[in-house]
Amino acid sequence: MRERGKDAWSNTMTREYFITEVYNQMEKSACARAVLESLPDWFGNQASLEEYVEGVCGLPFWAALDGEGKCLGFFSVRIHYGHTGDIYVCGVRPECHRMGVGRALYGKAEQFFLEKGCKYAMVETLSEKADYEPYEKTRLFYESVGFEPLITLTEMWDENNPCLIMVKQLALQSLAAGMNRYFPDISERCVSMAADTSRRTQIAETNPDISTNIRRADKQDIPRIAEIIIFGKRVAYRSIFQDDYVSFNEMQVVPLYEAYKNDPDALAGMYLYDDGIVKGVINSCRNDEKTIEITDFYVEPFFVGQGIGTLLIKHTIRQASLKGIQKIILWVIKDNVKARKFYEANGFVDSGETRMIEGTMKTDCRYEYEENAFR
Repeated sequence: MRERGKDAWSNTMTREYFITEVYNQMEKSACARAVLESLPDWFGNQASLEEYVEGVCGLPFWAALDGEGKCLGFFSVRIHYGHTGDIYVCGVRPECHRMGVGRALYGKAEQFFLEKGCKYAMVETLSEKADYEPYEKTRLFYESVGFEPLITLTEMWDENNPCLIMVKQLALQSLAAGMNRYFPDISERCVSMAADTSRRTQIAETNPDISTNIRRADKQDIPRIAEIIIFGKRVAYRSIFQDDYVSFNEMQVVPLYEAYKNDPDALAGMYLYDDGIVKGVINSCRNDEKTIEITDFYVEPFFVGQGIGTLLIKHTIRQASLKGIQKIILWVIKDNVKARKFYEANGFVDSGETRMIEGTMKTDCRYEYEENAFR
């Protein structure tokens, strides 16, 4: 069965494609080779590439084909012990990234897992401990379709290529599919709510500093992100700068929305607090191999004082620690006493370094969170 898809995001390239299951072994190998060879940053090891090209022959295989029959991407899977679906190898041509091709292909793979009675899905990928940017995008993709990190194993491949195993529970999706036959309007929502409540309760009981309401941002969140940042800036800075022209003329939601929309990397380090309503945002980027900088951090003014900021900052600290980051830095206005006290309460210290804020007489102070504070 063929299903048609279409690029939903890219302004530079719109391309129709079809998802189809491939049965011929030679066609599987040809598709896999064509796509993998277009991805040298991921599949630069020729021996491994050849192993994958041969390995897909005997495995279930789905391909995304354009109108001329060109393979844009593929997924090949296998099943372990009758209940765990494994993404053996997959890939999407670089020019087709962010077109929804990978998501559509994964959807077919997950449907296959559910039909075979699988309770879990798993995938092996390069760990964040390797600090290799192409695979950061890969991990973000798997997270976006519901996978979570389980464990990193250095002995599985080698120390320079630590293997991260990511997993996703499928049993509840299977239950939802069964309920949907009889209660299509409520099944998915009920099962999702039950799973979410169970997971949040379990995590909250083991670590009260971890919030399961924190997730990565994606393009659908951009309008809300822009709104929170602009209103957060107005509330925080108007009394400091006392410049209504800047607060209400220069700081506007739409231009910020457009800036995020047109920058494909703008959301790479952004996390949101989302309990059904997105109430806070925090964004960071790497300054160097061992340092990240928090560039944006705002909580919707209506929800300030509920601990959302603390959860977001602790999440950032925890993620940095997992990636081997030794220092987190940020700049805060010297006159913003409330913000400075907040950072100090969460382990940040004033480094003593300052800088003038362009076009004003105000000063920024540099705050740091050092490696020894991670322990």
